[in-house]
Amino acid sequence: MQQPFDPYAQYGQPPIPVDSGFDGLWGVVFGALGFAVTLLVIIGIIRSFWKIAKPSTAMVISGKKTKLADGSYLPYTILQQGKAGLRWPIVHQVNELDMRLIPVDIVVQNAYSLGNIPLQIHAVANVKISARPGVIYNAVERFLGRSMGE
Repeated sequence: MQQPFDPYAQYGQPPIPVDSGFDGLWGVVFGALGFAVTLLVIIGIIRSFWKIAKPSTAMVISGKKTKLADGSYLPYTILQQGKAGLRWPIVHQVNELDMRLIPVDIVVQNAYSLGNIPLQIHAVANVKISARPGVIYNAVERFLGRSMGE
């Protein structure tokens, strides 16, 4: 008697059937969605650590040392007008110092002139913090944490 025809005889075992449904496609979709969500979370965390100073402010990061030209260190770093830096949430504290023009109202009453004439003087002085390194270090020590009204 003749043997029945076996198409898999020359290859050994029959091939494993492949599922032709959408199971593999859903795995790829959920994998890509998970990757996108993870990437967005990582970008959000980096954005919360990355600080950029506004054009009209100087950002002072306390707890991050700065080495000066003479070799001494300051316990803070100053980011001026558009510069950026990293801030670690528990270790560093961030404050802003306003670098805009500040009008100061000056009123003097009962001032006497050279001829003993009583005067009432009203003037406005415009004050601005310089961005030069020595001046801004002094301004940080004197004005940081104060409101514009003070």
